[in-house]
Amino acid sequence: MAKKIKLSFAALAESKKVVMIRSAWRFPTISPRLAIGCVFLILSIQYGGWVARIAEAQLALSLNKTQLGFSLLGMSVGAIVMTIISGALLSRFSPGWATIISTLFFCIAITLPSFAWNQLSLTLALFALGIGNGAMNVSMNAAAAVAENTYHIRVIPFAHAMYSMGLVLGALLAAALTALGISLVAHLVLLAISMGLLTFLIKPSITGLPSQYIPGRRVFAMPSRGLVLLSAMSGCYVLGEGAMADWSSVYLKTEMGVRPSLAGFGFAGFAACMALGRFNSNRLRQWLGLSALCW
Repeated sequence: MAKKIKLSFAALAESKKVVMIRSAWRFPTISPRLAIGCVFLILSIQYGGWVARIAEAQLALSLNKTQLGFSLLGMSVGAIVMTIISGALLSRFSPGWATIISTLFFCIAITLPSFAWNQLSLTLALFALGIGNGAMNVSMNAAAAVAENTYHIRVIPFAHAMYSMGLVLGALLAAALTALGISLVAHLVLLAISMGLLTFLIKPSITGLPSQYIPGRRVFAMPSRGLVLLSAMSGCYVLGEGAMADWSSVYLKTEMGVRPSLAGFGFAGFAACMALGRFNSNRLRQWLGLSALCW
């Protein structure tokens, strides 16, 4: 009898252990705020690594500034196209799953420019990279907004600050690997693999976000006057950031004669100042007010 009771307790303990193990896999291991911040970091650390070595890609393909400019335009076109499509897709699918899928696609697309062999192949590679960038930008910002509404926490300022920090880390890592003689292909492939593994690590915290789909809601609606003005302001900002990202390393290397291992420091300095502003955005908003801060 005592033996049967002992076996029963052992079986019960083992079943509880199995339930606990299964439950541990079901629940996220990190907070949604940190997980979404990591997604922004994943995007920017890879993007920062690429932009810091654009001058190296230009030299390898023997492109002049005009040819390089048209190739870089491919990424902008891809981002615009996917940004428009992503709005419709997110009206049907969970922002969490959209974020994970677009992040994994970006991890693949970031390697494509390093395999380009001429201007056309570089343009197409950057178009694919722009698609991944546009999909990630829309989905991860949507996920941040859903997390704020669901958990009543501040996510977006922290996430965008993490994005800026990723740009700094990506540019500095690119400078270090260039100094060590690591090729662009090896750099972007290793970066994509490591960021892909990090994506799988944070996946439970992201995919647990609820869907915001409302049956019967219009996918597209005409923007209000205020939204148009905010979009115009954002466009001016993105124009400056894009110019710094695409041309800072090229300018330092071709015009200033800076060594390839140091060309990425220009964009790293820009991104560091951007991170400083974003990490203090909440304080500035409380001090100046939202309207004054925008203007």
